Amino acid sequence: MEGEGTTNPLLTIHKKMKVHIEFTGFEQRLFVDNQPFYAKIYEGECSPPEDFNVLRIPLDLSERSLLNWNQASHLATRAVDKGLAILWELQFDLLEGSLEDETRFLTFQLNIQHFIDTLWKDFQSHTFGIALFRGILQEGILDYLKTLAALLDEETTCFLFLDASSATDMKSYLHAVDMTSLSFFCPIVKGKMAEKYPWVFPALAWGSGASSLGFCSTESHPQLPAVHLGYALCLPETPLWDQFLVAVDRMKECPFRILPERLLTHEWEGIDKLMIFPQACTEKARRMFLGFKAAGGEIIEFPNDAT
Repeated sequence: MEGEGTTNPLLTIHKKMKVHIEFTGFEQRLFVDNQPFYAKIYEGECSPPEDFNVLRIPLDLSERSLLNWNQASHLATRAVDKGLAILWELQFDLLEGSLEDETRFLTFQLNIQHFIDTLWKDFQSHTFGIALFRGILQEGILDYLKTLAALLDEETTCFLFLDASSATDMKSYLHAVDMTSLSFFCPIVKGKMAEKYPWVFPALAWGSGASSLGFCSTESHPQLPAVHLGYALCLPETPLWDQFLVAVDRMKECPFRILPERLLTHEWEGIDKLMIFPQACTEKARRMFLGFKAAGGEIIEFPNDAT
């Protein structure tokens, strides 16, 4: 019998799946149709082992694509028969051309519409989500992806495979995932920093590493248990990175979140202690800090209050 976190509600659903992520100081879990669900996404080319509950199916939506997805439809049908959900990976090859080419964007738009009219129409009730990118983020990519995502059903959970393998510290890591601009995208992250700091923001693991939400791999990985994330670091709009990196190092093995300044009031639920950087804070942030204290939270000013 499957335990909590591995329950598969996909076997009996007959409507569009509702995927929801709770990532607060109290808990960090993913839900499908209001039931706890640990996503075990198989990205291999053969049949997935029994331990997996989601199958990644890649689709060519590039400019060269013939939009012949018969094999993908066959794989999806077999997956549904086995009680698996589907993660569609729409492959646009964005980095192989200009993001300012309107004709190119129109082609992508038409290809997405074809996907909606065919595979999405047939399998939306078994679709866990749609991945729109795989690789290293470059300037302009995220805004472009948001425009493409707007063409999909607004309730669809959109994922990004983000390669942060080159990141060596928290500054380069947050830059690699562009944390403050992710918006509604859910990242699936690869890299040593993602493995070392799995709690800083909600993400699935790509390849190796642990997560409380799930992973995408050819091999199974253990679920990271939900913990009480009592500490958070407030990331200023314009960070003083020398200070911020020292603060990260001071946290050592203590699990913590990183909360961007502009999202603070939306994401501080369950946080007991908030570390701030007064020299880099805006006046708006200072007003939010007062609200945090009024709600019973403790403010730690770095470096004066940090030990």
